[in-house]
Amino acid sequence: MFVPDGKRFETRSWRTQHRGLIAIHASKKMDNWHKGFARKHYRILSPDGEEPAVSVGAIIGVLDIVEMYTTNEAIDAGLIDRPLEREFGDYGPNRYAWATANPIKLTFPIPCNGMLGLWTVPDHVERQIVEQVPEMRKLRDSEGMWASIAGNAP
Repeated sequence: MFVPDGKRFETRSWRTQHRGLIAIHASKKMDNWHKGFARKHYRILSPDGEEPAVSVGAIIGVLDIVEMYTTNEAIDAGLIDRPLEREFGDYGPNRYAWATANPIKLTFPIPCNGMLGLWTVPDHVERQIVEQVPEMRKLRDSEGMWASIAGNAP
């Protein structure tokens, strides 16, 4: 679950070799656990006290993947040190903690069909991301790749 300034790790059941910029995609479908989680935590995530609508089926932000750890490595090294970090991820055995940096939540979610895993963001969606976050243009040119995490699963 994408939480700007709320956590530094994305947890997944699989590892990736990718390092660098990715776009974050919120799945169109949310199971009951994720719906309950969003209802429970959105007040924590909203500084103005408003309970924002949960965006689904859209690119909702961008961030950098900077390192990869097993969940055991991340826990043993004391990296999971923020109060909400564990609650916003699954740090069970045989999982991976993707260390992230520079999260930016998009002002306007961009509707987009997603896929599981990492995938290339369509050109028209990339242009819309750059319109909202112009400094991403430089990162896109140097990195040469946009990818996205589909799904709300921690």
